[in-house]
Amino acid sequence: MLGNVMNSLKAAQGIRPLSDYVVINERAHAYQTVRFEVMFEEWKGQSYVRFKTTKFRGSGKNGRERKAFAWPVEDANEPVELQAWAEQILAATKPGAEVHDPRWAIGRLFDNLTGSHWVNMIPELARQPGPPEVFLRVRIYETKWGKTVTLIEDRAGRSQLWMTVPIETIVALRDHRFNEVR
Repeated sequence: MLGNVMNSLKAAQGIRPLSDYVVINERAHAYQTVRFEVMFEEWKGQSYVRFKTTKFRGSGKNGRERKAFAWPVEDANEPVELQAWAEQILAATKPGAEVHDPRWAIGRLFDNLTGSHWVNMIPELARQPGPPEVFLRVRIYETKWGKTVTLIEDRAGRSQLWMTVPIETIVALRDHRFNEVR
C-alpha cells in the first residue's frame, strides 16, 4: 500500500523509475536483519540512485524501520560513482588512514559509555552544488557487532537523512555489477 502511494507521489512529481530495487546485501547485524537495496530513477533529465535500508527482527512482518534517500549519478547504466565511494569508505577504515574526528568531549564520553569506537569520518564523500549545497558524509564506528557505516545526506536548513549499514554491505556495493542486472 505504502509503495503504491510513494509511486503515485513520485509520478506526480515527474520522477521516472529506471530500474526496480536490487538487493545488494542482506545480513544479520546487532540482533536484527539489515537489507540494503538500490534502484535508479530519473528526474528532470538527471539520473539518481536511491539507497534504501530496511531493518527488522524475526520474519519482518512488523517492526520494520526503513530509510531512503536519492543521490545524483552521472550515468544510471554505469554508476561508477558507487564503486568509487565504496572504495573511499573502505580506505578510510584501513590502518594508517587519515582520521577525521569532529566530536567534542561529550561525544567521546557518550561513545565510551555505549561501547562504540570511533574509526573515521569522511566529511565530504560527494557534493551537490547549491544553493543549498548538499553533502554526502560518512561516519564509521566499530561496535561489538563489527564496523558500521552511516551514510548521511546533509543539506543546510533541513534535518539530516541517514542510514546505518554493516561494513560488509559497503564491500558488497563495491563488488556489485550494476550493468549485469538490467
